Amino acid sequence: MFGPELLDAAMFAARLRVFCCCVLLHCYSCGEAKSENAKNVDIRSWEPAETQYWLHDARSFQALDKMGAFPILNFTRDSLRPETFDRLVQEGRPFVVRGLGKAHPMKNWDCDFFRHQDLFRNVQGRREYADTASQQPQWMPLHNIMSSSMVDLPEAKKTGAGTSPYYVGIKDVQYRSPHELSLDSHYSPTWTRELLEFVQNHTVVPEFMRGNNMRSLRDTPEFWFVQGGGESTGAKAHVDVHPESTWSLQLCGEKRWRVAAISPRAAPHVMKLYQDGQIYNRSEHRSWNLFEDAVLFPGDALFFGPAFIHQTLSEGVGPAASITWQFDDPMPANFMRAFMPRLRFTADCHALWPRMQHLVQWAQRTDMQKIQQSSDLCVFLDMDGDGSVTESERTAVVSLWKALISEVKAKVPRILRQRMQLGLEAVVEDQHELADLPKKLRDAVQQWEIMALQLDAAVESDFSARGEL
Repeated sequence: MFGPELLDAAMFAARLRVFCCCVLLHCYSCGEAKSENAKNVDIRSWEPAETQYWLHDARSFQALDKMGAFPILNFTRDSLRPETFDRLVQEGRPFVVRGLGKAHPMKNWDCDFFRHQDLFRNVQGRREYADTASQQPQWMPLHNIMSSSMVDLPEAKKTGAGTSPYYVGIKDVQYRSPHELSLDSHYSPTWTRELLEFVQNHTVVPEFMRGNNMRSLRDTPEFWFVQGGGESTGAKAHVDVHPESTWSLQLCGEKRWRVAAISPRAAPHVMKLYQDGQIYNRSEHRSWNLFEDAVLFPGDALFFGPAFIHQTLSEGVGPAASITWQFDDPMPANFMRAFMPRLRFTADCHALWPRMQHLVQWAQRTDMQKIQQSSDLCVFLDMDGDGSVTESERTAVVSLWKALISEVKAKVPRILRQRMQLGLEAVVEDQHELADLPKKLRDAVQQWEIMALQLDAAVESDFSARGEL
């Protein structure tokens, strides 16, 4: 319809790639039925431009230190109101609360505390995100981790790089029996119920957060420790599997966070794309870290929604410690509706799929008066953000979900859907799980993922050319 003379070179090339990939995808999925819902809903134009979503509404908040391209909002413990907190979480927006830990029961949990406190000093941390050539021990007691700095580490001296963090997953003791845990090489017997109860007894719900989140906070504590700072010290970029929002409290030392929502998707993926550091090996048409970095000092906390890529880097030469929790009230319902296509088409977000489906089914069987009375459902359906839901908004959101499911059924190869429910209920976790599949299934997964990534890259390039990213 438009010749190249009417488009700049970048936009024309991007759209040509989209067209070619779409033709290829059509040929690949020829013969699959497509429902009326998929025909009637324009999946591709549903999501807002990220500049619009993350920048426009940020200007309504008055707690900005500065306005960057994609700012991470900064608040103080006293300035953040409950209604503002709820709105931020519903939007999936990352933000920092400075000084939150100053009034927290863990305010004195500094490096000396972990070195000397009887319950903690001999707890074993498990090394995470280590490179193959790492000389760090797989397990190390906290009193050793918290006594080190970069100048003390032979590996850091030789390579000039940082070190891997150590993880203490004390929440695990709630979910499996002692015998089951004893058979798990990723678990330490020093992660005890006594230690968990000690942490739970020092857990509180911040005054701006809904009180019924106490249960989820008590159920989800995890500790992260690093021996010292460096260019590569910290957690590699990844997306967590859980569907809840997250907050991390810096206990001692300093940590730099880099966060961003996952990229747009043009086709449903059946294999995870954001395992630990996986994004570093994938060529993409934009930098994934759209937001300003957030540096946390002792007592600062970072909040962010599910489906967010995040990476951490320790700042300074000394050790550092932090604790992380998940919470689920309110739900990030506005974020889930606004970016539903990419969430439903990204295998890493499969824990969110049942939640979105539940909201859609709830919307279908609930009258409008009750929808208005449910905060999560109202926010999920309220497309224009005016605080109320119309019948057309409900119909649009429900139709979009049906169209996305139809797209999965029409596009994902039948052998993957019927044999393993891939793309519908199941996903392939990693290369190890892929290698365990029969060759026919393994080849089908690999071929489909190559094609889906090509489609993603073409659409992402088109978005960039139009200034939507």
